[in-house]
Amino acid sequence: MRIAIPFIIGIITGIYLHLQIPNSISTAVIISAVVVTSFLQVRFTSYSTRWIFGATITIIFITIGILWATHKKAVNQYNYFEQYATDSTLLVVKIDKPLQEKERSYKAVATVKQVVNNAEYKSVSGTVQLYFSKTASLTISYGDWIIIPYKKLRAIAPPKNPHEFDYSQFMAFKQIHHQSFLKENDWYFLKHDSENIFLENIYKLRNYLVDVLKLHLTNQQLFSIASSLLLGARENLDFHLIKAYSSAGAMHVLAVSGLHVGILYIIIERMLFFMNRNRKLVLIKAILIIIITWLYAMLTGFSPSVQRAAIMFTFITIGKQSERGYNIYNVLSASALFQLLLNPFAIMEVGFQLSYLAVAGIVMFQKFFYDLLYVKNKVLDYFWQITCVSISAQLITFPVGLLY
Repeated sequence: MRIAIPFIIGIITGIYLHLQIPNSISTAVIISAVVVTSFLQVRFTSYSTRWIFGATITIIFITIGILWATHKKAVNQYNYFEQYATDSTLLVVKIDKPLQEKERSYKAVATVKQVVNNAEYKSVSGTVQLYFSKTASLTISYGDWIIIPYKKLRAIAPPKNPHEFDYSQFMAFKQIHHQSFLKENDWYFLKHDSENIFLENIYKLRNYLVDVLKLHLTNQQLFSIASSLLLGARENLDFHLIKAYSSAGAMHVLAVSGLHVGILYIIIERMLFFMNRNRKLVLIKAILIIIITWLYAMLTGFSPSVQRAAIMFTFITIGKQSERGYNIYNVLSASALFQLLLNPFAIMEVGFQLSYLAVAGIVMFQKFFYDLLYVKNKVLDYFWQITCVSISAQLITFPVGLLY
């Protein structure tokens, strides 16, 4: 927790400072920080001077957070595709995820792999958002490499009205600064190479399971709800159904989220109760829980909310195996720290903020509220418990909800 908080402060500072720091300087700073930390840990060991070590560690991790956020910005990469592109440039892009069906198009996120100038190929980096027009012949899938003209890309426009939702900033936090609407003749298929056979087979399994649901649930509305709730396939939901759930405040039920991962986690843990006999079986049980949790996360499309929950439950499972016991605040901090090491811009997602605040609120306040009232009846006591959980989560997330 002492590491995560200054690291988060550093990341937020780095995101808004818009710095460009060479990797060599970042590396030198981090190495220097390690040397200074080692020296201070040996030098200031007494009780009266311990604050020097603590203050230095805090400053160091704020600095590392700034450097990490700066380093991970797509536009700061030395080979960002826009630096080498002109109106005549062609882009070789790879479809990163299965296409999402929209009302008038299919949406896809694609990684720019190469730029082509005068028949010369150069490896580059960057991510773009593509919309494909709906045609009967559209056969693009995850792992396909296609060629598109650079001139078809458009920078995502900033808001035109004061205080309007800034979609360009929202996408910038996802490292996406360009998008394009492509008609049938605007792109050319190059090859299929997912670069990840395991993930490709997971997506194929997901499509197969969606087809199984479609076969047995002939009612379109039932099928769309089931495929969304179980597998995260929200492309089958119609507008009116989404509006109905949204108006009822129950949209989170349809989207596979941490709630679903939590339910799965409880079910697996209860089903494997017979493995609690000895230390070795408990360890095997923990490994099985982690594997199944991550397989389900990938199967449902690996959305940010599912990633957060999978990481969080992984750290909770690891914490339970520790003979020293575990502190839930450190478990939360460790899972947040791990996710921010993978993607520092996750801190800017509303879902990330609300998820961790809600869990922290439950941990901090649930027992306090529960102890205020003694309920003898077991059924009423159960409802009082979950009411306290809800109040605790709402109390700490309410200010953030008002902000957004």
